[in-house]
Amino acid sequence: CFIDSPGTGANSEHDNRYIRYYKELVSVADCIVWVLQANVRADTGWQRMILQLRDHVKKDCNIIFCINQVDKLGCDAMERWPEGSTPDAKILKSLDDRCREVLCRAREVCLMPTSGAVLPCSVVRNYNLDCLYQMIFDKAYFH
Repeated sequence: CFIDSPGTGANSEHDNRYIRYYKELVSVADCIVWVLQANVRADTGWQRMILQLRDHVKKDCNIIFCINQVDKLGCDAMERWPEGSTPDAKILKSLDDRCREVLCRAREVCLMPTSGAVLPCSVVRNYNLDCLYQMIFDKAYFH
């Protein structure tokens, strides 16, 4: 069963309204895909939400942080990334830096000591979507 829950961080009133729902979901989930926007550096919002949820996350739950919209990361090289092409070395470094940053921040709130993954994606560029689908399938089905 896949559930697309309301997003977090955009509105604290909505976050407060949905917190019980989020806690219930994470307590039974085999896999959580937490989607972050690549071009938003306000990591404290999702960290704060994770701090509220971490004690409710099911033991051995797999967590994937999907850094979405990497085509909007803000790097000059991103503007030269042609649709359908493979990112060049400069773009890959920028993506890797953002993934490491997210992994570090996730570890700060003790959510991902070993069982998680961080994956950069772009729907517009059709980048890493097949990897994301496979990760979701593997982590949920073979849990």
